[in-house]
Amino acid sequence: MRLQRDERGFTLVELLIVISILGVLVAIVVPNVGGLLGAGKEASFNADKATIQTAVDAYYLTRNPNVYPTTGGGAGDINFTYLVTNTNLLRSVPQSATAAGGHYTWTINDVGTVTTSFLTGTYP
Repeated sequence: MRLQRDERGFTLVELLIVISILGVLVAIVVPNVGGLLGAGKEASFNADKATIQTAVDAYYLTRNPNVYPTTGGGAGDINFTYLVTNTNLLRSVPQSATAAGGHYTWTINDVGTVTTSFLTGTYP
């Protein structure tokens, strides 16, 4: 089969150049996307933490005597179920508060500050 002069196509060198450029672009983009996913999950976790803190503060301010929504009545584990079902201060328990396997513990100290065992780099 003979090629005619007016037939067009790509040479092997042109194809190799395009493929190598695409490979370089993929090598640059993929690590950056992975970092963005982790940062997004951490931002979501921090937003959940702020929501929980607001609900805890609202609960404390609406109770007489002022108490925190804990399972034990004082400083300790947060009673999320009560905040959702009995007080409607939370629409639902945030996903990060009920992480898979229960790897996060949310607590309230004596002055109402919400803390957690969350470790940077581990997300629900």
